[in-house]
Amino acid sequence: MKFLISFIRIDMTIPDDLWANGSTLSSVCHEYVTTDTSDFQDCRNLHEIEAAFEAKKNYAEDGESLLCAQAKVKVLRIELVPEPI
Repeated sequence: MKFLISFIRIDMTIPDDLWANGSTLSSVCHEYVTTDTSDFQDCRNLHEIEAAFEAKKNYAEDGESLLCAQAKVKVLRIELVPEPI
């Protein structure tokens, strides 16, 4: 199955009191993923796809260290892409 994931990148270097003005957020980004790939093949529901996507974008393979300490990815929406008939 194929999904369209909408997400933002959050700038983690900005102090908390400045978050309200929205300058810490990127514009909404989009990426297609499929359960045919090893990253998502074991996902049984949307929650697991969201968790796998964020883990892949935010953490190294060891699952402990951040790929980028200055920014994090947060999923906003996951939509099923209809398969062609």
